[in-house]
Amino acid sequence: MPKTNEHRIYENNSILKQTLSKVIFSLKNITDRIIFINIMYSDGRSGNTPYPGMKYIMDLRGKHKNTTPVLFYGFENLERLKKKPEASILDSPAIEYIRIPFLINELSEKIQKISTWGIIRDGLDEQTRKKIALEKISTFKHDIINAARTIEIVFKLKRKGTAEIQKENWNIVRKSLFTPEAKNQINKNIILFENIKYAINELFPKSKIIKMKNNLSDAENIYTTLIKRFSEYSEQNKIKAISDAEATINLLNEIITTLEVK
Repeated sequence: MPKTNEHRIYENNSILKQTLSKVIFSLKNITDRIIFINIMYSDGRSGNTPYPGMKYIMDLRGKHKNTTPVLFYGFENLERLKKKPEASILDSPAIEYIRIPFLINELSEKIQKISTWGIIRDGLDEQTRKKIALEKISTFKHDIINAARTIEIVFKLKRKGTAEIQKENWNIVRKSLFTPEAKNQINKNIILFENIKYAINELFPKSKIIKMKNNLSDAENIYTTLIKRFSEYSEQNKIKAISDAEATINLLNEIITTLEVK
């Protein structure tokens, strides 16, 4: 089987990809599968990041636990590149960087270096692992804040007025809470919490993780009750709905406070 089929080249420029493919094929010392990736490579899903190729490998190793050796390449000077936050990935095992243009011997040495790591149990260095954890926690925190803001609309029921006006407020709030997204808002955060539990373990003691999980569970139970109260309008239901909203928001705010990671 041709060597170029044993390796993956992540490159947006077709000419550069073809040239690199020929160079790799000409080498004699490649025995293992290797990922060659431009630091500027973009799969269209990397978001607004200066070096999407590095973000791609962070996700590959962080989310998918893929520990295939990686050789980054690009036109950036290594000393300058390593000052960038994204470049922490270069300290991870079986990862090297080579600047274009390069000598064949230099490329061969880099490949040999990343090929001799042996078994890699954790594909990320501590700093990159923490960076990924913080990104996931930031997303989780953002969604918790959105959930709290959704529930805050219940406090519109405090407005005074005629019975007709109060019923109108009730129906407006009910309509806002009964959208599919609003009804599943906290449940969505419970699922997200379970998905990022590994990342949370990196930064929080076990007691805080348990507390966050309990708060989410309690918030879900109270929120479910709050939704049920909107089956019919009554002064008693209105008072209890406002109380449920307040209790739910307090639980969510405790989580937000815990997520204030430095």
